[in-house]
Amino acid sequence: RMLNAGQQCVAPDYVLCAGGYQVAEEFAQACKHYIHQAFGPDPQNSPDFGRLATTQDAERLDQWIQNLPSSARIIAGGFTDIQKRYIAPTVVLFPDTTSPKNEEHELLSEEIFGPILPILPVTNADAAISYINARPKPLSLYIFAKNQSIARSFLVNTSAGGITVNDTIFHVAHPNLPFGGVGTSGYGAYHGDATFSAFSHSKPILIKSTNFLRHIGFFVYPPWSDLKYTLITAFMAPGLLSSSLCRKNDNKNN
Repeated sequence: RMLNAGQQCVAPDYVLCAGGYQVAEEFAQACKHYIHQAFGPDPQNSPDFGRLATTQDAERLDQWIQNLPSSARIIAGGFTDIQKRYIAPTVVLFPDTTSPKNEEHELLSEEIFGPILPILPVTNADAAISYINARPKPLSLYIFAKNQSIARSFLVNTSAGGITVNDTIFHVAHPNLPFGGVGTSGYGAYHGDATFSAFSHSKPILIKSTNFLRHIGFFVYPPWSDLKYTLITAFMAPGLLSSSLCRKNDNKNN
């Protein structure tokens, strides 16, 4: 989330912590510790922390921070310097995932594209999956779990453009994995072989024998008959042949 000051389309827009509020708070404090470790006591003076691309981006994120709901807590950061396009690495802890007021806030409803990380508690993995599936399909999804069955549950029951397990972003850098979105997060994919396929047109070509009309044309061109209908139905969907015959027998009986 803090790489390139959060200006990546595949950066996580929120974190769901299974286990409730206490676990989420512990994770938020761990993030605060990491920020201090990575960028020092004043990230604005760190050569390793970037700036936003435009002052408009800084103004947008500053407004979102200033308009946080009263129930949300800023665990780290929160300081901004719009003229210098600086937004401090910020961690925001929300109390739950059910408050409509929280859900309407831009941090939970818009793409952040900046160094702000919202954290939300959920009761368990199933609640996290439900939360993800209730929203537009993400471009990237990141799963952190020691239990492989829990990780697999996310892999099977969610949809995303790409997924990395127990890390972030690295699926994008893998040369043999396609990168792209799904649904509202985009369509198509590129990287590696997928790039060649994305920018190539597969030209379909069908070549028939000159004997086609003599042998097959009888079945596919008029005049039609009950026999032709039955044979074509059987050829295209064999399971329908018996039902077709049954319908005809019923009509005769009626």
